[in-house]
Amino acid sequence: MRLTARFVALALVTATACGGNDAAPPRAAPTQDITVERAVRIARAAVLRAADLPGYKASAAEGDGTEDGGSGGYGTCLRFEDHLGNHSATFKKGTVTVSSFGGAAATAATTEKELAYLAGPDFADCFERFLNGLLSGARIAVVKYASRQVPLRVRGADEATALSVRFTMEKYGARFPSRAFFAAASTGHATSFVMAFGAGKEQPPSLDRLTALLTRAVGRARAAERRPGTL
Repeated sequence: MRLTARFVALALVTATACGGNDAAPPRAAPTQDITVERAVRIARAAVLRAADLPGYKASAAEGDGTEDGGSGGYGTCLRFEDHLGNHSATFKKGTVTVSSFGGAAATAATTEKELAYLAGPDFADCFERFLNGLLSGARIAVVKYASRQVPLRVRGADEATALSVRFTMEKYGARFPSRAFFAAASTGHATSFVMAFGAGKEQPPSLDRLTALLTRAVGRARAAERRPGTL
């Protein structure tokens, strides 16, 4: 798994080229900084795994290495600071693509700031611009676009949110109704993100299903953060 913030671009390029909701228990968030070794462990634990998505084909993630989560084009949209991230493999079933990203912030306060931004209008506007720019590079036009932000309740998470997007892609006169979800949940220093995309009759997993997937990822991140020692 490669530690980076640019998983959404990979998911959408791959796609175009071709559980229940539980209340999070209240708890005090940690405030101390964490070591790089601990951040790497958290970021690796916070992503989806093949066992989470039976029936999907996993493509290998891009090598190994670590990056500042604020670097890169999509990282600019996410506005992460003091953040180390890791993206999973890309999981595909037909035109449906699911990707995940695990992040570890230097402080819990940074994590709270990230989730507040993702639940606000600036991220929604940025995501629309990003999607249009990405698809226009493949000579695909977005002829209809609508989005709404949805609060999530993910068991074990301090905060959770989702952006639900419906849009229509057009290329060579053919139109493809499409849907995308960007869901995120945080706990302590960790944030888990899931991006799901589907076109035509093959729609992405529902928000309930994404909530269940985030619950698994958040649970692993919580366990990794609480475990003493280094890698």
